[in-house]
Amino acid sequence: MGKSIHEALESVGQQLYSSWEVVVVDDFGPQDGTKDAVELFSKKHLDHRVKYIRHKRNLGVSAARNTGKRYRDWE
Repeated sequence: MGKSIHEALESVGQQLYSSWEVVVVDDFGPQDGTKDAVELFSKKHLDHRVKYIRHKRNLGVSAARNTGKRYRDWE
């Protein structure tokens, strides 16, 4: 998954639209490089907001989606 996240993030970073942010919710998946990919991407795009959230246990896709939405509501 880490490679897929890396590719998805790089695609976001290449967009012409400049007012973007990324929220990545890791639903307690395997340690596969996802966090490292998000941190590297964040360092390359300091002028944008990039947030990584990891659940303490697997809660399922709906909970991950809701976590991302709650994060946006708090901002």
